[in-house]
Amino acid sequence: MSQGIPPLTQLPSFLHQSQTSSSFPGMVLWMQVGAWTYHYSDQGDYTWEQARNFCQTFFTDLVAIQNQQEIEYLNKSLPFHGRYYWIGIRKLGGIWTWVGTGKTLSKEAENWARGEPNNRRSNQDCVEIYIQRPQQAGKWNDEPCNRKKKALCYRASCQPFLCSQRGECVETIGSYRCECYPGFHGPECTDVVQCAKLEPKGVPMNCSHPYGDFSYNSTCEFGCHEGFERRGAGVLRCLPSREWSANIPTCTAVTCPVLRAPEKGELNCSHLHGDFTFGSTCAFSCQTGFVLKGPESRECTALGTWTGDAARCLVLSKGRSLEDPLGPVLSTV
Repeated sequence: MSQGIPPLTQLPSFLHQSQTSSSFPGMVLWMQVGAWTYHYSDQGDYTWEQARNFCQTFFTDLVAIQNQQEIEYLNKSLPFHGRYYWIGIRKLGGIWTWVGTGKTLSKEAENWARGEPNNRRSNQDCVEIYIQRPQQAGKWNDEPCNRKKKALCYRASCQPFLCSQRGECVETIGSYRCECYPGFHGPECTDVVQCAKLEPKGVPMNCSHPYGDFSYNSTCEFGCHEGFERRGAGVLRCLPSREWSANIPTCTAVTCPVLRAPEKGELNCSHLHGDFTFGSTCAFSCQTGFVLKGPESRECTALGTWTGDAARCLVLSKGRSLEDPLGPVLSTV
């Protein structure tokens, strides 16, 4: 028979079931409904492999100790047994490992008894827990895996659908909690981090919102109209910190080289977006006695170049006028 241990915070509600198997004939199991609970075999002792098989057959696995509170609870709740209890740690490839998760036993989580693990006779690859031992109760000791002890099992509360697949389900005594992935929060990780709504002025924006408008992992791409250049990041992402990955970029007009008035001439410009930038137009004229050679006006293009060639003012030669059928004689000043 195996016994269920009540959760820390409440008395159990038990379901009495009789189950049999070829591996554990005649086993009668006591199981608590609807919570992570501990169970142990109160008839028969098992090698570590047999104990794990027992736990996986009727429950979830050999118990994985997560904190000191859990150790104290087990030591208080379990009956004393002279051979003690197997738990779900084993040396794999020379490294102590939680077999249920495949995670390495960290230094912070170690709970070895004094002088342990000692690997006596070089064959102690499994771990027992001292329950209600007069000295060092609740501590761990490495043992040969073929020795027979009680199986200490647990039944998991965590299921794949819990935590909305947006967090890690962590077993607790009699229940579970969700450790949400970055960007999510709430008891079941259903809530999503929100960033400030982006409202760029004069900057085209195209956004993608996988979890809702301007929320975690939303991305917004920015471009500029023809004749303008972007200053700043082209893509912004909503981070778990509720901040955007960069500031909203700006679009500035493409600049053209500064134009000068031709010698003996004048320059008159109009600027839509700033001096000598995209859309600027400049008109040329010459002083009396001079004639314009080249375009009367030039415009700054989206490529940052001016239309037409440079304008010049040419002097009229003596002896001919502008009305002369042969045309005036011109020369540069």
